[in-house]
Amino acid sequence: MSILRSLVSQTPLFSFSFVDLMVRLLAGGPANPSEKVGTGEGGVFAHAAPKADAIVVLSGMLRVVSSGDRIFYELSDAADRLFAEIDLIEHKKAPLSILARGQLPWSKGAAEGEVVAGLAMKYGVDPKQIRLTIST
Repeated sequence: MSILRSLVSQTPLFSFSFVDLMVRLLAGGPANPSEKVGTGEGGVFAHAAPKADAIVVLSGMLRVVSSGDRIFYELSDAADRLFAEIDLIEHKKAPLSILARGQLPWSKGAAEGEVVAGLAMKYGVDPKQIRLTIST
């Protein structure tokens, strides 16, 4: 809840459409960018999704794998959040993507949001459209 509170206090353009879009995304997301956003009941295709001020992508989609002194990242089943965000940005449903930093005190390697931001950029999201939540 503190992440949402910080977003609301820092983002004056917070609107009902943002909340509506978040509810749809949390209902379930696509396995790849060409599928429906929110594949659960009531899901919509990205082109039919309402416009919003921002898309918030929650963390929890990476697994950290260590091999000696090297760290690798694997996408988990929750990676559909990333692909839904990319699809919505491509369809110009929001000008901003806000990624949860997702850095836990005991985590190894980079913060999850930083890794996910890099992946989003590789898939064509403009770095100017990406914001990370603050570290706590």
